[in-house]
Formats: sequence, structure tokens, C-alpha cells
Amino acid sequence: MNEQKYILLQNNYSISYTKDDCFKNGIKYKEKDGDIRTSKEIAESLKQRVYSEFLKKHYKNIVVLTAAGTSLDNGANKGKTRDGLWKYCRKEIKDIYKKLLPCNLKLKEIAKKKDIEALLSYLIIYEKLNGELIENDTIISFRKELEKKIAEACNLELDFSAPHKDFLNKVTARKPSDVRVQLFTTNYDTLFEQAANQSGFVIIDGFSFTHPREFAGKWFDLDIVNREKTRIKQEESFISKVFHLSKLHGSLNWTKDEEKKRIYQQDNEQDKKSIENAASSANKNALSFLPILGEGEALLVGVDFPMPLLLKIDKPSVPPKSDTPKLSKRYDKEKEIPNPQ
Repeated sequence: MNEQKYILLQNNYSISYTKDDCFKNGIKYKEKDGDIRTSKEIAESLKQRVYSEFLKKHYKNIVVLTAAGTSLDNGANKGKTRDGLWKYCRKEIKDIYKKLLPCNLKLKEIAKKKDIEALLSYLIIYEKLNGELIENDTIISFRKELEKKIAEACNLELDFSAPHKDFLNKVTARKPSDVRVQLFTTNYDTLFEQAANQSGFVIIDGFSFTHPREFAGKWFDLDIVNREKTRIKQEESFISKVFHLSKLHGSLNWTKDEEKKRIYQQDNEQDKKSIENAASSANKNALSFLPILGEGEALLVGVDFPMPLLLKIDKPSVPPKSDTPKLSKRYDKEKEIPNPQ
């Protein structure tokens, strides 16, 4: 069967292909005579052309919604689809379903769709409705084990071949005075945060700029302005490379203080451990206040500094030569010096 597959559906515009032909708006499309590419390759090329033309246009507001696809497109460190995540957590899910037997229609529907987020929502509501009846029940521990397994699957490191940095640079390539790009994601991973960090972006994500970083909706109303230029021009001078990030389903680096009912953004533990290993025991207590280190940032610690000092270092125009001295060559030259005796 020569099935027609659609790879782009946009208002009145569509691109599709079959095994033999490519279609643009339902009409057979041919690039040029002698084109030896497959129909799929021609369709993909046409789609990229449409995307390029679309992104070159100026839009007053840009809102981007991303989902699992941006986690899958991460080279060797790709994330999982909804079905893949369900399969990865099968043991934990099976333990939960055994505990909730007999299953009602809602649980059967969740299992049929393999919707792990719907299952977590169901468990949270179940715990609140049953209250003290399940205080010491294993269902709570099973739910926590499931959350731990999901976090393990979503703990991704940005691959060097991932397109996230290029995407951010392109989608934010607009006048600083334009409305900031709004990026929404349903993913738990931190791939966009890592890409922003490596590319020198500032993220406005609803968390305060104090430490610890606490979430509040009012922080989305902030922006970054260059005050020095503002004094000269007597007008707002917004800096570039700033975007808004909204994580609709939460994030791996969020934590909730149950007592205070507040959400905080956790520190990067790898940064902490690396610096703790290099610091003296006298400074290790102060390192508990260590914020997330960004690209090009360093921490200055020493006996003359009561608190660690965070520094932003610009990349030098002429990189320093820090190679290990080649002692063997120096030794050979010294042997060539004639003996005065």
C-alpha cells in the first residue's frame, strides 16, 4: 500500500509524501528534472524551507510549545517517548496497580494510554482523599519510587550534536526591545537550561534572583535592562539573549518545601562537589550557599573572603598558553651548549 504520510500541516499549507511522490498542498511536487533524491528527502527539504521562511519573518509575539520531541533530539543522550517511559517504569507501575486492585475505569484508561503523568496525578488525588487511612501505606512509597525512576530517565546531559543552542539563538534573534520569546515545555529535563547556560542566555523562569531561588509568578514580570545605556539615552535599553521559560509539568531541579508550601530551584550538585573537593575544610560550610555556576563563571574563595565571591569571566581574545612545558626539548638544547673547558 502506497500510504501518504504528512510531515507538515499548517493552516492551508501541507507537505506529504508517498513511496514514489512528494506533495505540496495535495498537488504532486517535483523539484527539477534529474533529481535523484527520494520522495521523503524532497519533502524534508521542502519542510525545512518553509520553516526557514517562517522564522525569518518578524512577529510581535513568539510563543513556542515543546514536548518529548526536543528530548528525543539529543544525540546519544536522547530521552524517552511516553510509551518508552511507561516501559522503563513497568516494575514500579505494576507494583502500584497491584496495590490498587481492583482497578477502576480511570486506572484502566491510564494503562491503555500509558499516560504516566495521569497516573501520578491520580495517585496524588488518591492520597489526599484517603488521608490518614494511607499514612503508613506502601502506596506512598511506591509513588515515590516511581517518581525516582522517572527522574532517573529524564536526567539528560545536553549532547554536543543537539540543536537546542542553535534553536535558541535563531528564535531569539530579534530586537532586544521586542517582546521576549515565551518558551513552554512539558519536559522534566533541563536540556534547554543547559543550552541557555552554554550559550550565555539569561532565563526568566519564575524563580527569584536571590539564593535559594524561590518560585513566584511575579518574577515573570521582571526583565533585564542595561542601566548604563539607560542613563545616556534616557530610555529603556533591554539586553539581548533573554527569554522566558515555563515548565508546565515541573522540572528535575525543582523541590518543594512541604512545611512552607514553597517551591525552590535546586543547586547543581556536580558543581558543588567539584568545588568542595578543591576547597579547604574551612570553606566547605560556606559552599552550601553556592548558586548554579553558569558558563564562564567562577567562585573565588580564600582566607581573605568571608563568603565565596561569584565572578563572571569573559573569554580572552588571545587564549593563554597553558600547555605543560616540553622539558625534553629544553634538555636537548642544553646538551648542545659547548663545555667551556
